[in-house]
Amino acid sequence: GNQGLVATLPVSVAAKRLGADEQDLARALAVSHLVTAWAKSFAGRLSALCGCGVAASAGAGAGVAVLHGGTAETIDAVVTNVVADLTGMICDGAKPGCAVKLSTAAASGVKAALLALNGVAVPCGNGIIGEELGATLAHLGRISHPGMTGTSREILHQLAEKQASR
Repeated sequence: GNQGLVATLPVSVAAKRLGADEQDLARALAVSHLVTAWAKSFAGRLSALCGCGVAASAGAGAGVAVLHGGTAETIDAVVTNVVADLTGMICDGAKPGCAVKLSTAAASGVKAALLALNGVAVPCGNGIIGEELGATLAHLGRISHPGMTGTSREILHQLAEKQASR
């Protein structure tokens, strides 16, 4: 769905713009999807946190960074930058709203990659950013579950109310 679009399209567009060959594109897409899955493993499969915003955006940024020659350290910085940027974006199940969030997530991933490629990463101690990426993602997971459990219930309640009134 939309998370797959975010994890794929920015990387594909960047590869085309850079004139990357199929092998480089495949490697960048693999990194994008692996980072997306890794971030999702912390945030959870179903959460009030927007998966496009947190996980797929990080994956897209990582893939773009790989196309530009980024290292593992660059990828860490990309994910850190995305978490600093988009944590708190909620998933409310709204399909047109989701499409708008998709564009925000794609842009954030590319921005995070460009910052990281220029040596910029949000430092530890800013918001939920930890001393290393694993700690940052663990903090993200705690915000998602149990932190946003009440938010999830309220979103579902509002969606059910709208459905019942139709």
